[in-house]
Amino acid sequence: MHISVIICTWNRSKSLAGVLTSLEASIVPENLEWEVLIMDNNSTDDTRKVCESFAAKNPRRYRYFFHGTQGKTNALNAGIRETRSEILALTDDDVTVDPHWVAQIYDMFQKYDCAAIGGKIIPIWKCKKPSWIALDGPLRHSACGGIVYFDKGDFPCQLSATVFGANMGLRKPIFEKYGPYRADLNRINDLLGGEDTEYCRRLMHAGERLMYAPKAVVYHPVEEFRTTKKYMRSFAYHYGRWTIRIDGVPDGAICYFGVPRYLFPIALKVFWKWMISLGSQRRSFYRLELFLTFGKMTESRRWLRNQQVQRSIQGLDHAK
Repeated sequence: MHISVIICTWNRSKSLAGVLTSLEASIVPENLEWEVLIMDNNSTDDTRKVCESFAAKNPRRYRYFFHGTQGKTNALNAGIRETRSEILALTDDDVTVDPHWVAQIYDMFQKYDCAAIGGKIIPIWKCKKPSWIALDGPLRHSACGGIVYFDKGDFPCQLSATVFGANMGLRKPIFEKYGPYRADLNRINDLLGGEDTEYCRRLMHAGERLMYAPKAVVYHPVEEFRTTKKYMRSFAYHYGRWTIRIDGVPDGAICYFGVPRYLFPIALKVFWKWMISLGSQRRSFYRLELFLTFGKMTESRRWLRNQQVQRSIQGLDHAK
């Protein structure tokens, strides 16, 4: 087997059927062997039925697994263990893949010595784009990550930015070297997630090379709910939580009520800029920054409590 495609899914049988249908139309060289692993993460709809219908038509191509432990990273790590290939291609359960996507992922790893690749993601708008959302430039906020969009041009290049799990390729041996996806970044009942970003950062900090694959294209829908201010605020808040969970609180930081002191003037500064800014995109940017800062404050308290618990446990272990 040359390449394994992994799709984690939860209660999206209709859109999953669309992904699998687009994969059915893949154009690959005759000698390229590939498989599709569908990791059903505790779905309660007819996901199993949809997967079994594709597996019945092509049992060598499709493999279905039910993974009952909730959380995408749990299902993803389980899927990686089940793969039969050295090259892994990851995508989401609501996209449409280009017919050449599988072949292009494989081809990039043959041409370049790299640990991972990120392909082009083209948003397909299911609604009118709100004028207050900036997708490019200095006013594009991290909260726009809910609108999945990744385009670095039309030529391969080495990446200095992280990529999206909706269109990502990895060499399987790197998981033996750098470990699995972090289970504490599971997206369960909130918008925490970010396991793909964290893994890319882990590779980059280790000096690994990531490449951009412009011809490995997927089309990602932008539903109306992703463009609401409520959704964006929630995304920004959880992104703030994510940054603290990944980077922690600086050693020696002075805290008030469990919140690092340095976050308070940041919150005041951002709030003031939100109040005085003109233009919908600029005002939206600073309002989202405020919610991101609130997320940092919330997670800082949890992170510091966990650190205290761990130090207490270590102290008991030393006492023994």
